[in-house]
Amino acid sequence: MAKLTDKFIRDLKPRPHKTKPGAFVPYRVYDDAVPGLHIQVSKGGRKNWTLAYQWYESRKFLKLGTYPATNLMDARKRAMKLQGKIEAGENPIKTVQPKVLTS
Repeated sequence: MAKLTDKFIRDLKPRPHKTKPGAFVPYRVYDDAVPGLHIQVSKGGRKNWTLAYQWYESRKFLKLGTYPATNLMDARKRAMKLQGKIEAGENPIKTVQPKVLTS
């Protein structure tokens, strides 16, 4: 767990693979302020906010947005709101409205 700040998140870079030179591996950095909230850094350097939670016997992950479009404060607020739904017995994956693409 880490004390996430905007500067810390901006400075996150893809991690090199231990045995394959020139390759990178994705990784997660968990927020210590909101349980389950983490930012995932992809092989290409893209940063996604994700909420990890337990739903009955199964571990679930819900994407909250990409960084910097979704900043740290927005991700924390959304994660806390969803955690409230989880504690109330609602599965947040069932309640999140999908985005409708228009052409």
